Amino acid sequence: GNLIETIHPSTFDNIYRLKYLDLSNNRLKQVPSNRINNLCSVLTLNLSNNQIIALNKNSLFAFRGVNELDLSRNNIEIIEPATFIMNRKLHNLNLSFNCLKSVTSWIGSLDLIDFALAFNQLTAIEDVIYQMQNLRRIHIEGNYIKQIDTDSILRSSIVYMHYDEDKLKAEDVAKIQSIFEM
Repeated sequence: GNLIETIHPSTFDNIYRLKYLDLSNNRLKQVPSNRINNLCSVLTLNLSNNQIIALNKNSLFAFRGVNELDLSRNNIEIIEPATFIMNRKLHNLNLSFNCLKSVTSWIGSLDLIDFALAFNQLTAIEDVIYQMQNLRRIHIEGNYIKQIDTDSILRSSIVYMHYDEDKLKAEDVAKIQSIFEM
């Protein structure tokens, strides 16, 4: 990274076909989109390893075309409702290594295929995750999850789950393993 702390609003002026934007390993405290235009062509956005603490409904507006978003290794504690409302094409979201305790209030109508929530402060997999119709892969290891509802997994479209076996009861681990062996 370049240790960038802020991005001037005109930085991306006259750039209309940018597909991949990597701003990882910097010192950004917020997503640099609330004053930036012309970034709806970005398909992959990497903001990992910055100093972002919160996301709000305007954070990702400029990136409404993004389908892969990496926000891992920040200090995200708060994601406000409607944060992802304009990101209808988002299918791969990495929020690993943050400080999230819940997803229910902000997950909304996301249609994810891959969802990484590893190493946060989650204590459960909330029902809203199982209800994601196209979710295939989920990473939840490194959290404080001690129980996984195997019936909900069976009703979901999840085909891969990375979790901590040592935090679960042996019978739950056996059930989960049998589900993914089918």
